[in-house]
Amino acid sequence: MEVLQKTDVNNVAKVLHGVVDGICHRASIQYKDFSDAWDLEEWWCLIDGIKTFAQKSISEQWNHEQLVQNLPNLPEDYKNEVINAINVRRDDLRAALVETTCAVSHDSLNDFDWQVKLAMASDSIASLHQPLATVDFNLPDNGSDKTVSVELSQEEMKKMIASLEACNRIVNQMKT
Repeated sequence: MEVLQKTDVNNVAKVLHGVVDGICHRASIQYKDFSDAWDLEEWWCLIDGIKTFAQKSISEQWNHEQLVQNLPNLPEDYKNEVINAINVRRDDLRAALVETTCAVSHDSLNDFDWQVKLAMASDSIASLHQPLATVDFNLPDNGSDKTVSVELSQEEMKKMIASLEACNRIVNQMKT
């Protein structure tokens, strides 16, 4: 981030907000607008450094002191510009990070249905008496729903519920 000092402090906000726009999938900043301040290799390093700093500061929920600590080699006026840009665009950055994380998996759950059955016997055991749960997951698929059915024993159902509860805790943490 020290290479940020190669431009006037008045241009720093424009650079920072342009990079954040790129992270947020909006029109990104262009090298040609700043080619007089940085060569291409410096530009790439600067953009990568700003992206990494912004994403890490949001994902680790840095406060003001932590932001300052992670900018040790910048003069105060440059630090203030960086911190201001992060704070002003915090909600945009968080939303972009959540969107990027969610894009890892394309399927999402629309609805589910479940049934409990009692298996009285099987072809190899005359008297079984085992409860089985059938869970139907409705997932969106090109404008319509596709159904994925899973039959689970009592132990498998407990594991699935524990996994879903863990996912719910993570989602709730990301919302706060």
